[in-house]
Parts: sequence; structure tokens; C-alpha cells
Amino acid sequence: MVRLSWQVPVLAASLVVAPVAGAEDDLPPITRDQVMANAATYAYQAWRASTANLRAPCDQSWSTDYTVGDYVGLPYNWGGFDDLASFQRKLSQGFGAGAHAVDGVLPCTTGVDCSGFISRVWRLPTKYSTSMLSEVTTVIHDIADVRPGDAWVKPGVHVVLHAYFRNDGTPVWYEASGGADKVRFMTSGSWAQLDGYQPVRYRGIRETVDLSHAGTLMDPIPIPSFPYKDTRNTVLAASDEMDEYPCKVGTREEGPEFVYAADLPSAGKLTATVTHIAGVDLDVHLLSGPGSETCVARADRTLQYEAKAPGRYYLVVDGYSKAHDELSGPYTLDVSFAAPGTSKSGSSGCGNCGGTAPGGLAVLLLLAAARGPGRSRAPGTPGRRSPRGSPSLPRSP
Repeated sequence: MVRLSWQVPVLAASLVVAPVAGAEDDLPPITRDQVMANAATYAYQAWRASTANLRAPCDQSWSTDYTVGDYVGLPYNWGGFDDLASFQRKLSQGFGAGAHAVDGVLPCTTGVDCSGFISRVWRLPTKYSTSMLSEVTTVIHDIADVRPGDAWVKPGVHVVLHAYFRNDGTPVWYEASGGADKVRFMTSGSWAQLDGYQPVRYRGIRETVDLSHAGTLMDPIPIPSFPYKDTRNTVLAASDEMDEYPCKVGTREEGPEFVYAADLPSAGKLTATVTHIAGVDLDVHLLSGPGSETCVARADRTLQYEAKAPGRYYLVVDGYSKAHDELSGPYTLDVSFAAPGTSKSGSSGCGNCGGTAPGGLAVLLLLAAARGPGRSRAPGTPGRRSPRGSPSLPRSP
């Protein structure tokens, strides 16, 4: 699938972060959200191959995988360590688009290879090969502790950036793939493809204080009270599993999505509105269960649904697809709930439900049930389990 390219801005400088235990002061610090934002910019970077980029001035035997045209995702370039600015500059200077191991490391081609991509998204000052990444990482001995922004590495072979675990427990990752000829978001991978790989964590990683949820079906973003407002960018979404909903058959929603969860305490009217900028086309869906097949309502802007009974519902902000482009981007979601006999979103606080500020209708969030493996969480948090089908990792003595 091809997505529109969005220049993802650096996350707000006001984001409060705390250093993870053992983080190294001599390594460039970076938050998990920033790592994932960096990965998205490489995977969804738009570029154009010109006739000049189909040849390599320094090697007449080199050939490219590309033809003249428009592409998304930086090309795979053996030994490459280009940032986005230098990549675009080199294209304009007539550098060749990408190269493979058989070509060797060429000074006249541009792009990134697998370890160059990882080094860039972690903002390392120099390129670390797959065999050198152990110098800046620590081994993760419990798969249930693998989080977005960690990596799976097989020294001397390949490395990928972990995004999240799917509902069936298999991992999803970003990678600079020689086989795919580019940086891509790999949503159809399997454990077999990671056979022999070790999960590792960059020692300069910083955890956000709120340990925010992934926004997937396994780990939805909780709606703590009404009215509720949230602003995000679907280009950075960790989930890209739901492409069609039975509440509007034939409408393709092939973009990445964010998933929210709310436990309604009674019957009543749920209203959700998604707003976005021009050039973005996002829709909002309401599910009665953890799967697109349970869709009960959908709207391209404002959704209203009369819930007949209390219970958990999932709101999904997903990207509409048109002419093979996924119209993803920034959005704001507003959600309200009115119980029978009320005219607006509740009047009582959340009570004793984890420190939610007073005001709004009480919504009892089952946070432990909402959380799943593969997302930022404080070490030692109870209730974590290994993803289904995952291999067992040896523990250090």
C-alpha cells in the first residue's frame, strides 16, 4: 500500500519525559514517540526518480531497481546512512537511487540500509552496523517487554525496528529492506522471518511519563471521561490491520488507524467527531467488540450512536483510500456521551478511577484489560504476557 507522504514534525518540546533506568548519558537521548515519528518519515518520504538517478557515475555496471517516476519510502542503499535532507539533495545532484550488497558500498548512490535506518531513527551520530549495535543497546530477555522503538537484530544479517504486536501475537516492524528495495512498514511479517533475531533496546531511549497506549486493538487509547478531545497523526499510528468495515461495505480504509476504548456505564447517545486538514480523509468507526467485523456505526465526520446497554465500545479513526493513496494525516477527535434524560456529556466525576480529573460522565476504564504487550510500560508492571506464538528467549543467569 502507498501512503501520502507527510513531513512529520518533531514532537512537542513540552512533552514531559523521564530517563529510563540505566539510560546512558553519553548517547543521544530520544523518546519512543520520537523514534516512531522518525521511522514514519523514512517509510513515507515522497521522492521522484529522474533519468539522472537511474545511473551511478562511479560504477558503470550498477543498475537500479527504479524507473523514472514517483515513489514513497527511501530506497535501500547498501552501506547507506543518508538523512532525509541529504537524500533529497543527492537526488537533485544525480546520485543513483539505491544499491545492493552485490554492488558494494558506492559513493555515488543514495538511501539507507537496514542498520543505517536504525541508526538514523535512533539519532545516532554515526552509522552502527548490525554487528556494532550491541555497543549502544542492551538485550531484552522477556519478549513481553519489547516496546515500540526497540529493535530485532541478527548480527551480520539484518535489523528491524519494532512497532507493535498484532492481535495474533506476531510482530509488526519498520525496516530498510533489500528485498523490497526500500524502507517500509512491514505489517505481514511472521516469527519465522525473525528466527535467530534478538530483541534489543537502545540505551539512550527515554520513556514518556504517561507511558501512553499504542492505540491498537490489543492496547487501545482509553477515554477516561466525557467530553473527551485528542489530537494525533495517523501517519504515526502503530496499527494498520483494519481495511474494511461491514457498516459500509465497499469503502476501503487502507490507511493506518488509531483505536480508542470507552466503557459506557449506561445506555445513552455516544457522539464522535473527527476533524482534519484539507488533503486528509479520515473516517470514524464505532465497534462493539475488538474487531472491524463488529462495526455498528461509521461517519466521515460526525458519528452518533444510541447505545442500548452499558459496555465497552471501540472508536477507530481510519484513513480512507482513493486511487491507491491512503489519505492519512493529523486529526482531532471529540467524543461526548449523554445518558437518557440528560442534554450533555454527564455531570459527575470519574470517582476513584486512577486520578482522572473531576467533571464529565464517570467511565470505568479497565486499564489492565486494555493494555497489551509491546507498548511502553514501566518495568515490572504486573499482568504482562508474551505474545502468542512468540519464541521463548533464554534468560540471563
